[in-house]
Amino acid sequence: MLLITLALAVAPQVSSSSTPRTFTLPNDFGEAGTGSIEVQLGFYDRPDAQGAGNPFLDESVTVIEPIVVFDYNYSDTFGVSALLVYDNVSAASIDRLSYYPEQSGASGDWYIGADVGLRWKTSDQGSIGARAGFSAEYDYQSIHVGGDYNWERADRNGKLALSIDAFIDTVEPIRFDGTTDADEDRNSLATTVSWYQILNERTHGTFGATLASQSGFLATPYNFVVVDAPGPPDPPLFNGANGTRQEEVVPDSRLRYVAFGRVRRLLRPGMSAELGGRFYSDDWGITAFDIEPRWINSFKDGEHILELRYRYYTQGEADFYQREAFAVAPTGDATQDSDLGDFNSHNLGATWRWQTSAASRWTFSVDYSLRSDDLDNLYGLVGYQWSF
Repeated sequence: MLLITLALAVAPQVSSSSTPRTFTLPNDFGEAGTGSIEVQLGFYDRPDAQGAGNPFLDESVTVIEPIVVFDYNYSDTFGVSALLVYDNVSAASIDRLSYYPEQSGASGDWYIGADVGLRWKTSDQGSIGARAGFSAEYDYQSIHVGGDYNWERADRNGKLALSIDAFIDTVEPIRFDGTTDADEDRNSLATTVSWYQILNERTHGTFGATLASQSGFLATPYNFVVVDAPGPPDPPLFNGANGTRQEEVVPDSRLRYVAFGRVRRLLRPGMSAELGGRFYSDDWGITAFDIEPRWINSFKDGEHILELRYRYYTQGEADFYQREAFAVAPTGDATQDSDLGDFNSHNLGATWRWQTSAASRWTFSVDYSLRSDDLDNLYGLVGYQWSF
């Protein structure tokens, strides 16, 4: 799910093709017979001025994403939820394939995914959940299974959450020159542990860690690296530079480590402030850090809630990344993918929630990210939830 991955990524802002797509399903309990239906329409746009990001590749992309989320409590101790998402994608990387007759069907791209979840309250303090899903796009299919366990202290001041998710994927590598290789496998496994704690009557926080492992074909098929070579400009290169192209090659395994935390404090009735942070590292040589303060204020007895946020993100490059053309043809791992490079970003965002009645709520949200490599992007959504 491209927009959710880009906007809410738990790992750093790495290439979406090497990041398992994750779904968010409701997991709270309510009275038997109650539930909700929510619809959202998201929009993501990343222009690419010549010279931004990878200087040899047009990395512009636009995505329109409708989402439907359903949740229902069959009883006080058992619930079910479902999510359906569709992406309409317009990207320069897709447009290039339309020049090759064998890939004429790839002139546009789409993504569709569905997830279902079940949850059981096993005791006054514990609950378990299970989920499964399937997603597909032009050159990619994924099966997802996962589960979680939650345990709450008897005094309700703390809660432990454990979750595990597995993705079994099949990739059809469509290369930058329109050729197609044999299907490849990609498997991902991620587990997260977190602890929620009420610190005092005004302050609470969540702290945790994620360990994720991937194996198989982890490259972005349409990516290439440029080897410096004399001669006239090469028209397929974004800036008409000299050089020859060869396939991107990355390791066939990856371990990721994330530690995160956030603390929220009530400043006065209806107003609170939050500070979150995250540290990331992987065995490709990337380390990353972000810090995110938020301000939340409610108006008219909670009828309106406004959230303002800022996020600073900084990332170091992968061991095998190089922005400029390679002097000689690389014989091992090599990439010029901007999302595996060294950059930082400043993200400004706002969300407004409008509770129009006891059963209905509107959500409007927008985020703008300024990246040091000039691949700035905009993400927004409008959503409506009806509870019954």
